[in-house]
Amino acid sequence: MAKVLKIVGQLFGVLFEWVIIVIILFAFFIRTSTVQTYLAQQAANFLSKELNTTIAIDEVAIVFIDRVALEGVLVLDQKKDTLASIGTLYVTLDKLDLAKNFIGLDRAVLEEGTIHLNRDSISGDYNYAFLADYFSSDKPSKKSKPFSIGLNAIELSSIDFKYDDFRKSWSEFGMDYDHLSLKNVDLSASNLSIDKEIIHVTVDHLSAK
Repeated sequence: MAKVLKIVGQLFGVLFEWVIIVIILFAFFIRTSTVQTYLAQQAANFLSKELNTTIAIDEVAIVFIDRVALEGVLVLDQKKDTLASIGTLYVTLDKLDLAKNFIGLDRAVLEEGTIHLNRDSISGDYNYAFLADYFSSDKPSKKSKPFSIGLNAIELSSIDFKYDDFRKSWSEFGMDYDHLSLKNVDLSASNLSIDKEIIHVTVDHLSAK
């Protein structure tokens, strides 16, 4: 009996050592860009199916546990037109509450790319409304309960921005605020909040062509 207990003890000792090794290896590999990119792409594929559109990420690098850099971010609207195509998206995490499905971002930096916002000619809905509805809804989807996202500050660098309200015709003279095309936008903004269709923000710096 003592011999059996000794063998069992040795077996558990070996298993415990292997569990520790696996945990260490997992902790090491999860820090590599390859694994992080794979996990992010799986999440992007999941969201693409949830939202019936295309969301893609080329590469991910988690610098620290609260800092993430995404390369080659593409988001299409539900008409399959480009909503955002960003070269680099850098975000700093402020708060993560899994119990309440809340992600609080302290700062988001978008470098080099295009953003095209528009309003539908019939409904007047913004082309990003499906994202806002998904991430702000209190009702869970059929597959999962969506996360809500908060953002304290945002910076844009070398971004081309377009806005079109397709309910309105194009103006022939002067500034057409219903159809804008801005090149090389550099923006620093803080205190960002969205209340239905109203965006509240403090603009600290803005330049564009």
